[in-house]
Amino acid sequence: MFRSLRFRLLLMMIIVAIVALGTVAIFARQTTTNEFQRYVQRGWDMRRGRFEDALVMYYDQNKSWDGVQPVVEQISQISGDRIILTDRDKRVLADSDRKLVGQAVGQDWAPPAGFVVSRGTPVGVVYVNPLGRPASGAGEEVFLGSVNR
Repeated sequence: MFRSLRFRLLLMMIIVAIVALGTVAIFARQTTTNEFQRYVQRGWDMRRGRFEDALVMYYDQNKSWDGVQPVVEQISQISGDRIILTDRDKRVLADSDRKLVGQAVGQDWAPPAGFVVSRGTPVGVVYVNPLGRPASGAGEEVFLGSVNR
């Protein structure tokens, strides 16, 4: 039975089908992951731009950072992220958690999310969740895992 031509052809067709399905699954997974990461990055870039725009508007209206703490807290409440604003010398001007105001930027912080530039002059640096990844990142991984399954 194992030597019959019909059995060998059937076995080869099954093997070819399995290899083809596996190849398609691998490419589909990679494409989905890449496109989703690009989507998330575009969303992050838009959010970061809004943070910077709101802070530039505040600075342009007030000509200083005095009283910016409530604005940073409001941005944090809307976004769900911890927002920290520093000056050019890396001193914390405002912290949405109100814990680090007046302190220097830690060496273990994530890189800045953006720079606040008013009329061509850098006036501040924005950090978003600098001490750890936000909880929303876990949701992205869960989504990708479920799509890939």
